[in-house]
Amino acid sequence: MPHHLPDPIRRALEELAEGTPAAVLKKACAELSESYRSTQAHARKRHVSTREGRLAYGVSRAPATFGAICASLDALCEVAPDIAVASMTDLGSGPGTAVWAAAARFPALESATCVERDGGFIELGRELVAAVESRSLPSISWVQASLADLTIPPADLVVAAYSLGELPVDGAGDVVERAWKATRGALVIVEPGTTEGYSAIRRYRDRLISLGANVAAPCPHAGECPMAGADWCHFAARVDRSSLHRRIKGGELGYEDEKYSYIAVTREPVAPAPARILRHPRKPPKVVELEICTPAGLRRAHVGKGRSDAWHAARRVHWGDSWRY
Repeated sequence: MPHHLPDPIRRALEELAEGTPAAVLKKACAELSESYRSTQAHARKRHVSTREGRLAYGVSRAPATFGAICASLDALCEVAPDIAVASMTDLGSGPGTAVWAAAARFPALESATCVERDGGFIELGRELVAAVESRSLPSISWVQASLADLTIPPADLVVAAYSLGELPVDGAGDVVERAWKATRGALVIVEPGTTEGYSAIRRYRDRLISLGANVAAPCPHAGECPMAGADWCHFAARVDRSSLHRRIKGGELGYEDEKYSYIAVTREPVAPAPARILRHPRKPPKVVELEICTPAGLRRAHVGKGRSDAWHAARRVHWGDSWRY
C-alpha cells in the first residue's frame, strides 16, 4: 500500500501554499530536485532558503521522506514489536517529517525534539502543528542548531533522515556516534537510495556495530555487507501524490517511488529477519524468483507451487520485505 501524509498535515500544507502561485512552487520544486541530485557536501538544502522553497519541500519532498521513514520504522517494528517509544529526537527535522511518521507508528509517543538549523523550517513546522489537532501529534520542542556541534537530546527513538549527507564524512560519523549515545531504544538513519547514500549507510553501519549496536534492519546479520562493486543496497517506498504535488512536479501518476537506503539499530538484542528481499520479485509462470540477502550472503531463491506456504507468501512479497521461508 502507498504511504501518504496524514490528512491533517497534507491539508495544512496545501492551505499554507494556497497564496503562492503554482509557477513559483514549480520553480522552487525544480531547484529542490536539482539540489537533491547533487553529490556535493552541504548541497542538499542549499535551495531551501525561502518560504516558497520550504512550501515546495512540504508539498513535494516531505511525502517521499515520510514514506521512506515509515517503511524503515515498519521494518524496525517487525523485528522489535515490543519496543517502547515514548520520546524521540529528529535530527535535521525540516518541518518535523520524522515525527509525523513516528506518531503514526508509535501511539505511545508523547514528546519529540526536532533539531533543525533553518529557522524557516521550524516556523513552518510550528504552523503545521498549530493547524492540526493536538492529539494527532506528540508535544514537540524545537531546537535551532547545527548537528555538527549539538549535544543530542536523549530519547527512546532517534532518527536522522536525509540529514547526515549535508555534513562532511568525518562530521557525519561523529554525529552518528553522538546519536547512538543519545539513543535509549532505537536509532534509525535514512539516506537517498543512491550509491553515495548507500556508501554512507554502510559507513554508519560499520561504526555503529563497532560501538556495540544491535543491527535490526534491513540486514539479516551484523557481518560484513556482501554488496560490492556496482551494486548497492536500497529499497523503494511507494508514496501517494496529491493533485498539487502532481502539478508542481509535472507528474501524471497518482504515486511515485522513493528510493532510499537505511539502517536501524537497537540497544537491546533483536532477532533480525532471516533474509531480506533486495529486488522486485520476478514472477514467471509457476515460480517466483527472489534475490535475497541472508546471513550466508546473497542468493537467488526459486519458489515453486510445490512449497505451498512459501509459494503463497512469495506471491505477496515486495522489494524490501523480510523473507522467512
